[in-house]
Amino acid sequence: MLEESGRALAGWRGEAEMKVTVEKEGPVTVVTLYGDVVLYQNQELKDILSRLEQEKAQQILLDFSGVRYIDSASIGSLMSYQSQINRRGGEITLCGLLPSVNRIFEMNGLSSLFKIFPDQATALCSSPIDLLPV
Repeated sequence: MLEESGRALAGWRGEAEMKVTVEKEGPVTVVTLYGDVVLYQNQELKDILSRLEQEKAQQILLDFSGVRYIDSASIGSLMSYQSQINRRGGEITLCGLLPSVNRIFEMNGLSSLFKIFPDQATALCSSPIDLLPV
């Protein structure tokens, strides 16, 4: 495991533990998220994505299987990083969205911006053609 951290978030949704792990699975950098993703309360996800963008990571898989909620600022940040990474031929792919989080992505039309897989194993077994844009 390359990195592991956690910190408590406090806010209108109550106390929620935000934990992020980063691992390398072959050419794919897997970022696994747990808890509520609320950008203004926790800069950690933004910092990790910034670092991966600076390191020119090509294939980033965000595993949302432990995420119950994501705020609009975090979604905007993901869209921005997707755009930056796409410009140099890479892509952010998502997996494991719980129904509540999936609804947020669908309502905002983001399911067409991100490739979404049901789980990490399915995403990692996909060919590089499935993970990267043509």
